[in-house]
Amino acid sequence: MGPMAMQLKELYRRIIRLHRHLPIELRIIGDRYAQAEFKAFVRANSTTHWPAFQSEWSRYLEILSNQLPDERKAVK
Repeated sequence: MGPMAMQLKELYRRIIRLHRHLPIELRIIGDRYAQAEFKAFVRANSTTHWPAFQSEWSRYLEILSNQLPDERKAVK
């Protein structure tokens, strides 16, 4: 597994972990959306778009983390 694939997998895991702290309805929507987006990215096999993809999903993690109560912000 290459470095990009490892980073992609870790980013996805962090997103799914953070979704655990959402209300169940939002968690389901968020998990399905993230899964679909990550699968589409993997299928496209586009290393060209990796920086933008990683940047936007990392930004999403930061924004969502900041919106959760303090005891739920511990995302590693």
